[in-house]
Amino acid sequence: MAANVESMFYVRETPSAYKQEIREDGTPAAYILQVQHYMAVTGAKKTYIAALVGGNHFYIREIERDEEMIGKIIAMEKYFWETHVLGGVEPVPDGSDATTDYFNRRFSKSNGTTIELPDEALHVCEEYDRISKKMKQLETAKAAAANQLKSYLKEAETGTVGDRVASWKQVSKNTLDTKRLKAEKPDIYNGFLAQSSYRRLLVA
Repeated sequence: MAANVESMFYVRETPSAYKQEIREDGTPAAYILQVQHYMAVTGAKKTYIAALVGGNHFYIREIERDEEMIGKIIAMEKYFWETHVLGGVEPVPDGSDATTDYFNRRFSKSNGTTIELPDEALHVCEEYDRISKKMKQLETAKAAAANQLKSYLKEAETGTVGDRVASWKQVSKNTLDTKRLKAEKPDIYNGFLAQSSYRRLLVA
C-alpha cells in the first residue's frame, strides 16, 4: 500500500480487567509499537484500536502514524536482524513467555556437570535476589490491601466504590483426596500416576 494513500485498519484486543491502563493511562506502549509497525508495513495513516476490558468496558483509541517512531522501530529491527540473525550473536534473554518457553524446551535435560559462570553472572544473581525480595514485599502489601477490602465487605458479597467493584464470593470445588486414595486404594492410585519432570532454578 502506497505511503501517500489515506487508509486505516482495526486491531481488536480483549484484555482482562487488570489492564486498566487502556482506559486510565491511554494506550499501552506495546500496543502503540505494534500498530506503528503495522502502519510502516501497510502505509496506513492511522489505526483504531478497539479494546474490550474486563468484558464490560469498551474503548476505542485512534493512533496517528508517527514517522519518527517508525524510523526508530525500523532501526531496531535492522540492528536485530544484522547483529543477532545474520551475525549469530545471541541476544540478552528477556522475561517474556516466549524466552522462558525457549529455555525450558531447549535445555529441558541437565547433564549433571558443574561449570564456572562468567563474572557478570554475579550481578545477575544479586539482581535475582533483589527482585525476589521485592516480590515478597509486594505480595505482603497486596495481602494487606486484600484484607482491608475484606474488612470493608465483611458478610457482604459485593461492594462498589466509584466505578470499581470488589467481590468476596463463596467458591466451592471438588478435590481428590490423594492421601486417602493412596492409603485405601494403592493399586488404583499407582495405576493413575503420571510422572513429569522439569528443571527448577535455585540461586544460593
